[in-house]
Amino acid sequence: MRTGKELSASQEDYMEAIFHILDEKGAVLARDIAQRLNVSRPSVTGALRVLTGCGLVNHEPYGIITLTELGHKTARDIVRRHSALRDFFVTILEVGEEEAESAACAVEHCLSKKIVDKLAAITSRKRKKI
Repeated sequence: MRTGKELSASQEDYMEAIFHILDEKGAVLARDIAQRLNVSRPSVTGALRVLTGCGLVNHEPYGIITLTELGHKTARDIVRRHSALRDFFVTILEVGEEEAESAACAVEHCLSKKIVDKLAAITSRKRKKI
């Protein structure tokens, strides 16, 4: 992590949720994150405080949440890792979409970038053959 501190799996989930909500709605509020992750608003507030301290998000109480430049890059990397895993499970292992999504969520936080890059390369080669 470029912030000098590794994010926890939970913090990565918050970053991923913010990224997707921004993409879908164009703006993010704490309640949007709470609904998406099925967590309490105080939990969101605590996570936002930490992510703000890491320089990943901009947030004022009761205001719109945005990603900093570093936050956007970090969130995009997290989303890419998740997508690469899900695609590997579906394309290579021929797992159903729902199970692949669940598995990607479970393992995305513990695999290195090097491993995910290799899985993505295998998936890409397989798709080119199809």
